[in-house]
Amino acid sequence: MKYVYLTLNWIFGVLFLLLGLVSLVNDLLTALPSLVISLFLLPPVRKFAYSKTNKEVPFKARAGAIFVLVVLFLVFMGQSANRELQKFANQQAQNQQAQTEKHLAYFHANKSIILAEIQSAIEAKEYQKAISLSSKYLVVGNEELLALNGRAKEELATAHKAEETEKLLYTRII
Repeated sequence: MKYVYLTLNWIFGVLFLLLGLVSLVNDLLTALPSLVISLFLLPPVRKFAYSKTNKEVPFKARAGAIFVLVVLFLVFMGQSANRELQKFANQQAQNQQAQTEKHLAYFHANKSIILAEIQSAIEAKEYQKAISLSSKYLVVGNEELLALNGRAKEELATAHKAEETEKLLYTRII
């Protein structure tokens, strides 16, 4: 049984040591509990501490400390993940803002061309193209653009209804 505990100490000690070293790259606060756990588990470290202090940490005290450290590790890891997620969300928001500003500037510079292109797409019964073109610039809030977008959506819905009606009539005839 002694060898089983020794083997488990080595396995989990090395595992937590590696986990701590990998976590060290991202966040020191996340890595610290993992590294301390590995110190409690690795037999050579315990032997070295005993040789210097002549005091051995009892099994129950080590188990309790390891449990607390595992909880701390998980809490810090969750906080680190939340920080990374928040950083990613902020970056996405900045990218979205930049894209919106880019569309806004382009629309103001080419307003008549864009509106004419959308109008011609509607007249050519290319409603999906008209919706796609106008949707990029809806953040501008231009009334004419909003009206063209609404018209294209209505025409597309009407075209879909007519298509469905035609299919139903065709299946009834057959």
